[in-house]
Amino acid sequence: MEVSTVIPCGGISGSALETDARFEKICHRAAMLALDESYGLHREHMTLRLTSTAGEARVIMEPSLADVGQLFTELPHQVVNLAAFGPPAFTARMREVGATLREILLPFSGSELAVIRRLNPSLREAARRAHRPPDSALIIIREHALLEKLNMIQSLIDGGLRADQIIFVPKPDATRYRERVIAHLRSIDCTVIDSDWTRSLTDELASRPTPDLDIVLVDDGGRLIQLVMRAQGIHARSVVAIETNSSGMKRLTEAGLTDEVVNLSDSPAKERANAWIAVSGVHGFKSYLAHRRQAGQYCHLIGYGKIGSFAAESLRASGFRVTVSEVSADRRALAERHGFAVYESAQKALRSEQHRYVFGCSGMPALTLSDLGLLAPDAVLASLSSNDFAAVIAAAAEDSGWRSWSDPSGTHLEREGARVLLLADGHAINLHGAEGVPEPDFDEFVATVIGAIDDELARIASQPKRLVC
Repeated sequence: MEVSTVIPCGGISGSALETDARFEKICHRAAMLALDESYGLHREHMTLRLTSTAGEARVIMEPSLADVGQLFTELPHQVVNLAAFGPPAFTARMREVGATLREILLPFSGSELAVIRRLNPSLREAARRAHRPPDSALIIIREHALLEKLNMIQSLIDGGLRADQIIFVPKPDATRYRERVIAHLRSIDCTVIDSDWTRSLTDELASRPTPDLDIVLVDDGGRLIQLVMRAQGIHARSVVAIETNSSGMKRLTEAGLTDEVVNLSDSPAKERANAWIAVSGVHGFKSYLAHRRQAGQYCHLIGYGKIGSFAAESLRASGFRVTVSEVSADRRALAERHGFAVYESAQKALRSEQHRYVFGCSGMPALTLSDLGLLAPDAVLASLSSNDFAAVIAAAAEDSGWRSWSDPSGTHLEREGARVLLLADGHAINLHGAEGVPEPDFDEFVATVIGAIDDELARIASQPKRLVC
């Protein structure tokens, strides 16, 4: 199957068109650029070529997958009169075609979904609910746009929750299928808030009849819970929260917002998943260091918590000379017993020895822009959280003394010969380009989250409502 964008050429003769190679190149490049702007769909789903016959040029888009070919029947033919408008109008029309392709092709097909569902076998059982979810429920999820999160949301829908009762706030990590997960959720009528999320979510909730809503928050990091619990103008009948992350629980504890929070960061399933998260992060970190010296080099680890302790052991086993900074005296003592050189702060550690590598596991702002001057030349930073180095990147963007640029590995910062690479743009290194987490322990944890949501839905259905915010 193929779909053609037909371009009537008006007064241009067929022979002139066929011999005008420059004209063909302009049209072809315009089409490629337009589709590139639509997330490179021509590379992933089709080949694109331009042919010309008497009186018209024809852009041929040939689907490379059977499922995509079936969807192409929905794509309308687009027509532009080049004789009247010329190549700029052709470029504009190809952008329209690209937008249509994006809307049609980014959501997952039925056969793709069948494969994706197999990543989380535990969710099949989790979707079988004994009760019907109440119409007053609104589930707001702030999570990574990974395939198992799509499965989690689909499981909620399979269990009777309507798609319009779900708001998804994707975290900014550059996961492999981020755009497709977002597009698919939108295609099934879930609300997705992807830009300026704090303001946009507040506006979204203000536009809903919140006095009639029972809100369940599912957060990974505490920021969503903080926002909704403290927002002005949101007067829901009840608001409860589920936090999946230990740094999120720390943030909520410091803010005094734990009374209505279900803490899953201490659940047995999350404890088992922590080791995999740490090892996958170190693996992702090392995959970018293939041509850099590693053995015997100083690597400073920030945060010796549930994940950081596993990461420290994995980095040491990989040959790094690992130092640790930790704000908790108890965890510092534990790290010392495990044989690490330990400091109260990252700054003290970086002043003690010149480190080439830094690995963030604190889930909190860990370094400032000025701290980069303590590092060895060509230093590399990686993190298992978007929070450790976010302030560094933000400050560099505002400081004219620093030059910054990005490539597929991350953000590069340079100043007066000093160069630093922040892998994955400072986001979670284990999720950079990742499809999902097809690990049994993580599958179990996703099922645990579903179970906690179900418990809250059952509570909403059975208990009197009360105003909590």
